Amino acid sequence: MKLAQNLREARKRAGKSQAEIAVLLGTQRTNYIRYESGERDLPVKHLVALAKFYGMTLDELVGMDD
Repeated sequence: MKLAQNLREARKRAGKSQAEIAVLLGTQRTNYIRYESGERDLPVKHLVALAKFYGMTLDELVGMDD
């Protein structure tokens, strides 16, 4: 669940809504909500896009930087 928590926190820090991030990823808002809640896994291409958008490494985004 670390990824879901990191997604939520990064989005809030960026001041973006779930709908805005869904548009950025080219997916539906309901899909993004599932990613952020941990109900569904993100495709790798979305992980890479979000890490770049938030200025994070993939390790930081998925919670492997500990």
